[in-house]
Amino acid sequence: MKKFLSIVLAVIMSVSVMTVASISAFAVESPTATTAPKEIDIQVNGENSTDIKYTFDDTELPYTATFEYVGPGKLVSPYWEENMEHLGFVLGVDYTKTIDSNGKLTIKFLTEEAGEAFKNGLVTVNAIVEFDETTTKVPVTSNGSSTSPNTGVATSVIAAGIAAAGAGIAVLSATKKKDAE
Repeated sequence: MKKFLSIVLAVIMSVSVMTVASISAFAVESPTATTAPKEIDIQVNGENSTDIKYTFDDTELPYTATFEYVGPGKLVSPYWEENMEHLGFVLGVDYTKTIDSNGKLTIKFLTEEAGEAFKNGLVTVNAIVEFDETTTKVPVTSNGSSTSPNTGVATSVIAAGIAAAGAGIAVLSATKKKDAE
């Protein structure tokens, strides 16, 4: 009976290890993590700014991001800069960009890789703006408040280790008891 009980405990401990690992994955990943872009670097004249509104559509390729400058000042040529080429993407192959008559920038991500770069917050978009003498522009910097903490992973690893050790001890004790009988 003790041998049977030890084997049952070992199985329960093994299942616990798998459960702890999968629960932590659910705690860290959210269903919107793959569709909502992480905080991207949006700048005006090279400084972080909230004066740009953007929309992102990733329902199907090509994914589309549209940027509109809504702050004080005036967009000046070349209007917008982005870092897609610095990330290794080729204009016309991986992405296209257009600027309409109102100064809105539209980037179409033609490849999944280019779209993932945007979703993962690797793309920087910078508006080139001229301010008149009466307009003073105070840069806005992010405090990271929209970034979620990476909690749960370390705890789940520790819990999985403890559960695995418990399962190992239960199996060893069952084996030793079997040898003793």
